[in-house]
Amino acid sequence: MIVLVADVPPGLPLGDWQFWVVTAIALAGVVLVVRPLLPSSKSSPPPCTGCGGAGGGSSSGSRRSRAAKATLTIGGESPAAAPDRDAIR
Repeated sequence: MIVLVADVPPGLPLGDWQFWVVTAIALAGVVLVVRPLLPSSKSSPPPCTGCGGAGGGSSSGSRRSRAAKATLTIGGESPAAAPDRDAIR
């Protein structure tokens, strides 16, 4: 057995390899839990090369302009064709 610290008083088993394995796992767990809570050091995310937004690689325009537009319907009718609800009351 390799003794890392000589004359260790009873308490923490600093000479036991299992203590150090469990300590490393616990520290990794703390890092995984605390890391998302800390503010990021980056000022902005890297630009998207395929989305065509600001700083993107596509020159065909923004993604929103190419997206299909959905029409709003209420009960199968568009709001412009539906009767005015205030007038019914």
